[in-house]
Amino acid sequence: MTTVSLYSPLESHLRNFASYLRKEGLVVGIQEVLDVITATTLIVTPTQQNLKYVTRTLFCNSKEDYDRFDTLFDNFWKGDSRRFRSKMAVSSRLKKKQKTTSLIWMGASQQADQESVKESKEVSGANAQERLRRTDFSKLSEVDAEELDKLAQKLYQEMNKRLTRRYKETSKSGQLNLRRTIRKNISSGGDMWNLAFKNKRPRKPRLVVLLDVSGSMDKYSFYLMRFIQAIQHHFDQVESFLFSTHLTYISDLLKRIRSSSDLKELTERAQGWSSGTTMGACFQEFNQRYAKFALSRQSTVIILSDGLDTGDQVTLQKELGYIKKRASKLIWLNPLKGSKDYQPLAKGMRSVLPMIDVFRAGHNLDSLLELERHLEDV
Repeated sequence: MTTVSLYSPLESHLRNFASYLRKEGLVVGIQEVLDVITATTLIVTPTQQNLKYVTRTLFCNSKEDYDRFDTLFDNFWKGDSRRFRSKMAVSSRLKKKQKTTSLIWMGASQQADQESVKESKEVSGANAQERLRRTDFSKLSEVDAEELDKLAQKLYQEMNKRLTRRYKETSKSGQLNLRRTIRKNISSGGDMWNLAFKNKRPRKPRLVVLLDVSGSMDKYSFYLMRFIQAIQHHFDQVESFLFSTHLTYISDLLKRIRSSSDLKELTERAQGWSSGTTMGACFQEFNQRYAKFALSRQSTVIILSDGLDTGDQVTLQKELGYIKKRASKLIWLNPLKGSKDYQPLAKGMRSVLPMIDVFRAGHNLDSLLELERHLEDV
């Protein structure tokens, strides 16, 4: 019995190509495949280079995907241009015939599409999580954002457990309790085999977080807010603030947030949300109103900002210098630093860089999780 293929040779190769990309970590669903198949009918000059342009546009969802795509395409589409032109020509002829396809064949095609979707989900499950961890927050789709939020909460909990475990291990030593040591060793004739210690009740470190919610940070603010909410479960005291043109204290609100919808209350309280950035004035307000109770030699300050400041640079340097002097460590996470070509050329970022102890990217989930190793010794 002869098997009838529902797809042209080119369509079959495109489906196989999509499957290959899924195995390599790209998330390519049935809708993207259908879009590419439709787009191939519009290619005037049937060359591999033109197909590469089409598939790269429709199959790539992040900068990481774009960086790897050309190599993956070349590895899969091997063969000379004559064979490729033949596939394109056959595909074009078959598409004209398919305009009169019966409803029965359409139903069969739908079933094949559903099987392809199922295969996509099974193959790309673990790879999808890896891709989400590496994807820049600003490039996430709405569906990806929901999945990333679930994944992030799970990974943040694991990070908090590891931090707590290490903290307990480093809190075992203390001052020798001579009286208890003598009592414990009376039965051994006075030999000091078992030592007893008197420990001070350990206190978890303190953290101060300042999040930039200006317009240039709009695509990152939600995810960074979630990160702040997660790490506060580990630290004994977390004082959190939003800033743009004004400073807003939000620690009390963060404790009450249970869902994404609750973040709306934060945006309503924060003055200047999605506006400009005057970091110097905001840090000055922090020093005048909150530094006395928020900062100490046990405090670590984390600033989440792209450093694109429009305020006075002298004020910025002076006020951040005061924060640096009062705190134990100053960490700055900049989403723009996730770009390969990033240089701290903005005047605000450049002027404060010498004061910063740790300067890292904060553009995706992996970069936020890397902060764990900088908090271990806090």
